[in-house]
Amino acid sequence: MGMAANSRETLEKALEALRKNPESPEAAIADVEGQALSREREASKLNAQAKALRDIANGIRTLSGQPPISTAKANGPDLSRPEGMEAVRRIMKEEGGVWNARQLLAEMKKRGWESKESDNPIRPTEAAISRLWRVKKEIERVGRGQYRYIGAPDREETSQPNLGLIVSGPAP
Repeated sequence: MGMAANSRETLEKALEALRKNPESPEAAIADVEGQALSREREASKLNAQAKALRDIANGIRTLSGQPPISTAKANGPDLSRPEGMEAVRRIMKEEGGVWNARQLLAEMKKRGWESKESDNPIRPTEAAISRLWRVKKEIERVGRGQYRYIGAPDREETSQPNLGLIVSGPAP
């Protein structure tokens, strides 16, 4: 099945879901967003595989005495390393949950996606969040400096201790 036929089938299913329940489009939106996220993950894996193959080809070139080809020349921009809004979007969609600028920047650094062009990398991160919230309307503000990607799953906060389990009194 071609991409156009697959997209048409997805659209038809979404429209049918909306016809059945026009007051609650959230289920149709979540389904289509889920499919988009799945395709983005597939694309990311394929991009990583393509990069590995290019690296192998360059290794063979080097061993045979030929100069390596720049990956930027070979395939245009590096789509596996998003920047700015796309980096923030991917993290929030993939991980779900509520994020602030510092958490997003830390995750971008962990993934090697932070801005190298800024003396203060929190600024481009804040700008990307602002554009996704105010202009693109892809994220919602859930508290001061706290944002969630609309339609993304909730994530468990493993770094926060559950203080409800602490009981005062003598130890057993």
